Amino acid sequence: MDRRTIVRFVSGSPELAATSCVHIYWGGDPNEMQFVFTDFFRRIEDEAALDTRYREPETLAARFLVFMSMYSYEADDNEEFKLDFSGVSIVQDKQVEADDYAVYSVVCDGDRTSRLISTMRRPKVLYHEVMLADGEQQGEKQVVWRRFLPIEEAVEYNTKGDTNE
Repeated sequence: MDRRTIVRFVSGSPELAATSCVHIYWGGDPNEMQFVFTDFFRRIEDEAALDTRYREPETLAARFLVFMSMYSYEADDNEEFKLDFSGVSIVQDKQVEADDYAVYSVVCDGDRTSRLISTMRRPKVLYHEVMLADGEQQGEKQVVWRRFLPIEEAVEYNTKGDTNE
């Protein structure tokens, strides 16, 4: 079963509280999510590259939610998009430290003077790699360490890990 995914939209640093979070009921794997993020940013570049608000986490999160709702919607080829989709929602910011969640941060710089026209201007997407250990209470987990990997490195790391098994 796929891990659930939390995408945190932050301004400045992944350690900061997110201004918006999108919960996806599938995904998780960096290989799959890299494809999703690439497709998302390509759509922005193709359809609305002159909008300066893509550097703001709230605007980018709203567009991502709409994108994911269409992505999750299973329609027939000739059917138009309807609002009866599932698989994506908005959640409050929380550091999810569980094995069944994958967490990503989309780091926006808030610079409204520039436009997202090329791949060079895309916000950074970071994968949260967390090591958990048993806590003092039964069933409790505590964070031993956390690091943030650019999604490209997480894909490379994940691929190498798969081949070595």
